[in-house]
Amino acid sequence: MSYKLTPTIPMSTDIVREQRIELIAQHMRDMTWQPRVQIRKLAGEWNLMLDQVRNLARQAAARVVSEIGDPARVMLTIASALERVVHEALEDGDRSSVINACKVWAQLTGVNAPTRVEVSNPLEKLSDEELEQRYLAALERAKRVMGHEGSDSN
Repeated sequence: MSYKLTPTIPMSTDIVREQRIELIAQHMRDMTWQPRVQIRKLAGEWNLMLDQVRNLARQAAARVVSEIGDPARVMLTIASALERVVHEALEDGDRSSVINACKVWAQLTGVNAPTRVEVSNPLEKLSDEELEQRYLAALERAKRVMGHEGSDSN
C-alpha cells in the first residue's frame, strides 16, 4: 500500500493533515499499524520529522479510541458483522449459526421476545407468629450492633 498523498489539485495543509491522520487511523482500525516501521517510512515519504508523524499518530489513535467508545458506532459495527454472519451462514446452509447470530442481534437491538421473570418472597409462606419471631430477632441483632444491649425500649 502506498502512503504518498499526491493530490491532483493543490490542497490546503489542513486537508493534507486530515488525510494523513485518517490514513494512520485506518491502519489502526485494520490492525495493520506498525509504529516502529511506519513512522519512519511515512516521515520519509511525507518529508516530515519523526516527531511530526508521531503527533499525527497520536491524533489518529485518539480518533480511533473515541470511535471505539461511541455506542452508535459499536452497534453499527456489531450489526454489520452479524449481518455478514447471517448471510454467509444462510449461503452455507449453517442454520445453527444463523439462529445464534439472530439471537445476539435481537438481544442487542432489543427486539427479542419478552422474558418472563418470576419473583418469589420466601416470607410469604411464614405464619404471623414466625414473622413476628423473625422481626424480634432482627430487632435484637440491630440493638446489639448499635450498642443498646441493656436497654429495654419495646
